[in-house]
Amino acid sequence: MLAAVIVCTAATGVEVPGATGAFVDDALSELGFDPAQKDDLEAGKIISVGLPNIERQANELAVGAAMMLVRRPLPAVTEALLDDRTFRINTDILDFRPLGDGSASREQVTAIFADVGYTEAESAEVTDLLRARPGSRFNFSSDEIERFRAVEESGDRARVQVSGIMADLLEQRFIAYLQGGLAAVEPYARGGRKQASPRDELETAFTSLKLLQQYFPTFFGSLSGFPAKLPADTVDRFYWTKRIASDRPSFVLSHRMQESKPDYTIAMELQFYAQRSYNSMLTLLACVPTEQGTLVITAVRVFTDQITGIGSSMKRGIGRKQVVESMNEYFDEVRQELERQPANSG
Repeated sequence: MLAAVIVCTAATGVEVPGATGAFVDDALSELGFDPAQKDDLEAGKIISVGLPNIERQANELAVGAAMMLVRRPLPAVTEALLDDRTFRINTDILDFRPLGDGSASREQVTAIFADVGYTEAESAEVTDLLRARPGSRFNFSSDEIERFRAVEESGDRARVQVSGIMADLLEQRFIAYLQGGLAAVEPYARGGRKQASPRDELETAFTSLKLLQQYFPTFFGSLSGFPAKLPADTVDRFYWTKRIASDRPSFVLSHRMQESKPDYTIAMELQFYAQRSYNSMLTLLACVPTEQGTLVITAVRVFTDQITGIGSSMKRGIGRKQVVESMNEYFDEVRQELERQPANSG
């Protein structure tokens, strides 16, 4: 599933000088925004467009959306969108922990993952995990599935043991990615010899980032070359999150990378593991200052097996609508957060 969201905080149009201005023009054009829609952005309207022409795989969707945020300078907008507190204003996130920049000791990492777990109210999820099997309901390898199915306890003892297994497999997947990048991401068992490969999906996503490669080649190299050493002006952070997906709790591992300059911020969030609902996700964020605010462009690419098979056309339509609603809700929350701050903050 591929979604693209454009969020503009420019007060009087989307004119941006220099090379970043050319990037903005090309990005808006690639997403199919016509002059009338750009005018609607200035008026504060939310614009949504379907992008089926850029869907490359059977488990992708394409959606575009845009809206105007409050007038704020680049540092304030960047912080509102990328600071850890964004996890707290996202109503879909139940819990999260920062994992640092990858320099923590193994003992420290293990201690952070020790907070992973299920509550008594989530006992139905524990029961489902005890019955896990290859397929699209959960995203586990065959070995991970066997660990859950081997649990012989019940009740609270089963919940504690299942929580420990989940914590350990998340830690193992994180360490593998940290050391080997996408090449080390283990595929999900789908039954028989079938697998879903987050590695293949995200590498496919990288090949479509032509504008990023053209206008921000250093950042693109950092993104596609991980875990190679990052340039001095690029930072990265890792997280585990527990969020609601398809009305059920789901654990996610994510990697954020950010490059900041006086005239722009470019950032990426790569969700290289998701327990359920979707397989992987790549989000790109570009923030560019204008005379009276900051123009923010976001592109999100998500891969999910939930839209394949019988009725795929209808599933795609429903999926696009859900992505637009989720993105609109999130950015509206960010806008409200910014509006609560003094106008000269940042």
